[in-house]
Amino acid sequence: MGTPGKERQKKYIERQRQKGKLTVTLLLSKATKEILDREQKKTNETFSDIMEKALFCYEESLKPKAVPPPPPLPSPKPLAVKPGGKKTKKLATGDKSAAKPKRKKRLDNQVTFEF
Repeated sequence: MGTPGKERQKKYIERQRQKGKLTVTLLLSKATKEILDREQKKTNETFSDIMEKALFCYEESLKPKAVPPPPPLPSPKPLAVKPGGKKTKKLATGDKSAAKPKRKKRLDNQVTFEF
């Protein structure tokens, strides 16, 4: 004859406690229980394992997410001056002793300056 039900349950609970698990009683809504049943049929896991994974996922969802840095700003376009226009750019400090920009001629007769 097999082991009686109560004795089998006691042994199971004792094995689970040795694994570090605790007994907790929950009152669930019918909808929550249906979700738990569906998940058990789908995964063939115990209610304990399903609840444990769900709580870990929930806790992870509460942690702040790392925000990616904003994209870099576009580089400024080179100055384009039409022929006969001014060659130098006014400096904010008014210092005229700064190095003059190199002049480059493009094919479309526009002049650009590189700083």
